[in-house]
Amino acid sequence: MRGKYTYELLALFAPDLLDNEKAEFQKWFNDFIKTEKGQVNQATFWELQKLAYKVKSYNDGFYFLAYFDVDTDRINELNSELFLYKKLLRHMIVKVPQEYRYKKFDIVFEKDEPRKSSYGGSSSFVPFDGGRKVVTEEKKIRKQEEDVATKDVLSDDPKKDLKDKIEDKTDKKKKDESLEDKLSVLDKQLDDIVKNPDRIIDI
Repeated sequence: MRGKYTYELLALFAPDLLDNEKAEFQKWFNDFIKTEKGQVNQATFWELQKLAYKVKSYNDGFYFLAYFDVDTDRINELNSELFLYKKLLRHMIVKVPQEYRYKKFDIVFEKDEPRKSSYGGSSSFVPFDGGRKVVTEEKKIRKQEEDVATKDVLSDDPKKDLKDKIEDKTDKKKKDESLEDKLSVLDKQLDDIVKNPDRIIDI
């Protein structure tokens, strides 16, 4: 069925893709969609990421993710154009369901001893698994909620909290000692039964 729909493009590029090549590809993609009377809603390159398995002898690469609106009959031409890029390892275009609502890209990269890529090029080539952790806003919100929940459990009086912990430990210790005493009595009674099997003991 012909018509204009929203599509998702996920493309994987070789790790030696330079910054200027990223900009050139993104400009070409935007121009292509506009020329076809479409609209690019979102488009971005991710940081260099470690791949789960080798793709054309590469262990890592750059992902490009885009959401765009275009006529269905232009998708085949877009596919053909993408195959011409030598550094494009793989790509996939899928039609987004009408009820699907994609979120705005909001990825924060936290620096943690960044190391350079073994492929050279720009210093911004930092392996995804080698020193930067991706923290989404959703994870940040979840952590804040957990912190608030933890604070709610504790009272405003640190001394009271400490006293409650000590009392809990004391109660647990008493229960353990009581259980040990009962087990000790049972052991003695079982010993008596073994020594005097004819004797009836009220356990």
